[in-house]
Amino acid sequence: MNTERVFLMMIPNKELEFEFIPGTTVTTSLNLKNIHTTPVAFKVRTTAPKSYLVRPSQGILFPGEAKELSIIMQPLSEHPGEVSHRFLVQAIPTQLNPATCSAQDVNDLWNNAKEGSQSTKLGVAILSEKRSFQPRTTVYIDPVEPQPKPSTEKVEEMKNQLHDQEIYNAKLEEQQNELEARLRKLNDDQKRREFDPKRSTTETAAKGFGLFHVLMCLIAGIIVGYLSSVNKT
Repeated sequence: MNTERVFLMMIPNKELEFEFIPGTTVTTSLNLKNIHTTPVAFKVRTTAPKSYLVRPSQGILFPGEAKELSIIMQPLSEHPGEVSHRFLVQAIPTQLNPATCSAQDVNDLWNNAKEGSQSTKLGVAILSEKRSFQPRTTVYIDPVEPQPKPSTEKVEEMKNQLHDQEIYNAKLEEQQNELEARLRKLNDDQKRREFDPKRSTTETAAKGFGLFHVLMCLIAGIIVGYLSSVNKT
């Protein structure tokens, strides 16, 4: 493949294989995919136009669009052996809209095309009867850019963050255990009160007695403060 830039990915990219069936037209596929950022026009030519029919022989693909072309070989009465037939697949970026451009627009594009197009030559193999024909399964693999490895500083930072997170998780677990212990103690106290009514009544009275003294002290403080303010006036 002689090219400076690649706009189309194609399968196969070296040789077209045809099954030999005497007296019958045989079709094989050529799969194209636009891997460029703009629409790409393609055109397929052959050194033996009377022996092959290409459908479609030219067109325009949107970015990322894939298309399967049919290459039809005319009937043969006998196996020709090795053939010197060749196909040329050309591709060039364009600003034409594939959805609105006409066939004449594509013809004009190629008539005025300058250097810079992708050109790929494909050979032809007509398989003998002894060799079984296996249709190709097309799998497109988009190029993946390698991800940069993290720097040493970034790795250390991630380790420190992980260590801090482990400490924080340990503290949370400790607090959770403490709260669970308190909850168990409260439940035990509640059960003891329910089991011993006298103790529960005594504790309630004690709590009530303490609350009474607090209220009395509060009222006394209010009265003393009021009397002091009256004396000052």
